[in-house]
Amino acid sequence: SELENSLSETTIRLFPKSMILIPGEFKDCNSFLLILSPEMSLIDFKKAKLPIYSNTSGTPHHDNPDKMREALAKQIVSPVQFVKEIEEMHAAGVRTFIEVGAGSVLTGCVDKILENKPHTAINMDAKNEHGVTSLWKALGKLIIAGVTPDFSYIWKEYAPVSDPRKKE
Repeated sequence: SELENSLSETTIRLFPKSMILIPGEFKDCNSFLLILSPEMSLIDFKKAKLPIYSNTSGTPHHDNPDKMREALAKQIVSPVQFVKEIEEMHAAGVRTFIEVGAGSVLTGCVDKILENKPHTAINMDAKNEHGVTSLWKALGKLIIAGVTPDFSYIWKEYAPVSDPRKKE
């Protein structure tokens, strides 16, 4: 494909069989978008079980795979509408916001955006804290916020072990 032929050493792996080029060799982001858009057709989009919000429109993505591909491609060259996205999610009933990744910048932003509205913003990886400690603290905050974590999916690959003290 044209994209593969124009790859430089600067690539990012986003999907198992796809490569996205950082637009350093292109005159502008729109020329990059023209090459990227056809490549997006190779990605198999499934219907989401929950609304997935776009950070460029602040609204939920369409269920139509072609519209989803188009929105994802445009996201690379569009400004982020984070405030609108958080406000739209809150208006739709979202009350728990979880930041996955290093730091807590977005958690702080959510707290400021929703300052006088009921919500809980939790970061999963606090700076200068061991990742496991941050995870345990985040799980504790979720439970305090009224969320009941379901860990059963973690164990579904494992068969239950019988009690060795009981004779069968």
